[in-house]
Amino acid sequence: MSYENSANHPVVTMVADKPLSIRAVLTHELKSKGIKLDKITIIRDDEPEYIVFLDEEKNLRWILGNAVPDADCQKVMMELRHLALTPVNYLDKEHYNSWVKILAHVISLISKNQSEAAREIMRRASEFLSSRAREKARVWVVESSMVASAIVMSICLVSFLSHHSISILLLLTSMGFGVVGTQFSILARLNDITVDPAAGKRVYWKDAIIRIMTGMFAAVILYVALKSQALFGFIDLASLDKLMQQEVSDFAQEGKMRDYTNELLRDKGFWVIALMSTLAGFSERFVPGFLGKLEERSLNELESQVKPASQHSDQENVSG
Repeated sequence: MSYENSANHPVVTMVADKPLSIRAVLTHELKSKGIKLDKITIIRDDEPEYIVFLDEEKNLRWILGNAVPDADCQKVMMELRHLALTPVNYLDKEHYNSWVKILAHVISLISKNQSEAAREIMRRASEFLSSRAREKARVWVVESSMVASAIVMSICLVSFLSHHSISILLLLTSMGFGVVGTQFSILARLNDITVDPAAGKRVYWKDAIIRIMTGMFAAVILYVALKSQALFGFIDLASLDKLMQQEVSDFAQEGKMRDYTNELLRDKGFWVIALMSTLAGFSERFVPGFLGKLEERSLNELESQVKPASQHSDQENVSG
């Protein structure tokens, strides 16, 4: 938004030797610029003190009949100018109209030299704008994440229904439930997510895609860890292993792939993987945590193997 403060205008301006009111001054200025009066929207006016209006581009402008004599009111007017320049393109029409009416009220108080009341309304205006900004940004977060989740889950579901290999079905299951966990995490922590509407809607779409993909990949990593039994050895997936062995045997004998989808859905191990994948998508620290432990354990084992080999090599060199 922009502003126009014609504080040097006297209450009566002489144009073509005729006295004009503030509204007439406004009409004259618009005419000189080739702008029709019906292109602007007058928000509030009080002859001969002030007039507040939206120009042809819906920017907030105003004309004061007299200069502001009070020093404190001049400070408030400067603060108002800065506030009026705040980008508010994310506000809908209803909220924008409320916003400009609040600022118009501030101008009316300034014209009456009521600086304290004007500053209080300014504070409320800032709170109003901040609240609407957070609301809009959170709407963008939810919209973008829900659309991204719906697209990825639809792809996983279509792929799930079109494949018969148990390994592929389990991998798709892990990916899909990882997305479910990530989406639930976003919704559950919505109030704690730092939002900045000035960043623009596109930034939140990119952020949503990154979050959803991160949760999906975390679930895939967890699935690999479960199948490799490098971690989570306490989780029993023996029934899934038997089912996969049966699948391999049937394929070798019949030479074609059977549909194991129904049997898989009845298997407890399937839902264990689904639950763990949801947890991997929900918790941002879960997968990095067990990967860190796996890294530490692997380094310790590597050091324990390298040291004896190094000592044995040193002993051979000494004996030689």
